[in-house]
Amino acid sequence: MISLIQNKRKIFIVVAVVLFAAVALGVYSYFFRKPSQIVQNPPENQITHPPCLEDDKIADFPTNEYYSGEHFKYPKFPVVIYVRDKNTNKEKFKFQIDNVRENYYPIELHKCGVYVIRELNYDSKKTKQDPGYRSELWKYTYNGKGEFLLLLHEVTNQGEYKSYFATDFRIDPQEVYVALERGYPGANDYALVVRNLDTKIDAFVLLRKTLSEKYSINSGYFRLQEWTRDGNYFWASLSMTSVVEVFLRILRDIWEFDVLPAPEGTMGGTALNSELGYITYDDGAPWSGDADIDEMYRQQWKEEGKKVHFYLYNLLTKKQILLATIDDPTWNFKPKWISDTELEYELPTGEKKIYQINDDNLN
Repeated sequence: MISLIQNKRKIFIVVAVVLFAAVALGVYSYFFRKPSQIVQNPPENQITHPPCLEDDKIADFPTNEYYSGEHFKYPKFPVVIYVRDKNTNKEKFKFQIDNVRENYYPIELHKCGVYVIRELNYDSKKTKQDPGYRSELWKYTYNGKGEFLLLLHEVTNQGEYKSYFATDFRIDPQEVYVALERGYPGANDYALVVRNLDTKIDAFVLLRKTLSEKYSINSGYFRLQEWTRDGNYFWASLSMTSVVEVFLRILRDIWEFDVLPAPEGTMGGTALNSELGYITYDDGAPWSGDADIDEMYRQQWKEEGKKVHFYLYNLLTKKQILLATIDDPTWNFKPKWISDTELEYELPTGEKKIYQINDDNLN
């Protein structure tokens, strides 16, 4: 009996020693092993992509092909941003941006930001929005985090609608400046504005009335065009309806600008080459937007034996190059720059032509 009790006591002691050793080993491993060996469960909201695009990544979004044209992409709503491998096109990350304004130019993609116009408290069933409605410019980094940048429109708590900037913008390639249209034609403070995104201060303001007084320009409103690829220049134009009167080339940081008259007949669909200063235009009938009027133009020009000439024109050198001569006064040549020196356009036969700018054209 005594022997049995002694054996049980020995077994208990052995088990206790083993359990103590196991616990001690576990405590030692937890506190003294290398940090790389500690396995931690990532939090649910862990960022899965850095704020900027890496060199081997690209970003895009699904587009509405019915509305998207040669000069801009009209997104599908709600807008989903996809980050993809540049070589394989494989999706690496995505995030959704809600309440994006459905207009012709609501979004731009850059290296470190997605810039969008958002509408908050918008009721599509109402023409007049309730107090609290806001139209704003936002920046989203590629980890999906959003940041408010600028108020464009609002309906105040008193029910008053106020417009500070038009719902159009252009971000420079270095993501320092945004070009905007302030106010409306006819207002004393109507202007083209370039604002610093970091300081929220206007770096450059060009009043419409200043251009009228100094350069005798009669056109009604600014149209934002584009920044050059290096961001050194910003291009804009002044138009009356669809006819462009002058182009403006603004030098970054110095804020000097060139006023460059457009040839007669230059319409809103002109293909601008901001790198070299070229535009396209023709001397056909003005754009009407009405099929019956267009047909009237065709018949009239055919009876009179008129021809339409399609040109390439350099705003800086004033050099003009005839590209095509046709009979249809309302034909859209669908000009598109496929590189800095290659212009693609289409003839009434359906044939697509490519004009190559050579060194002689650049002088």
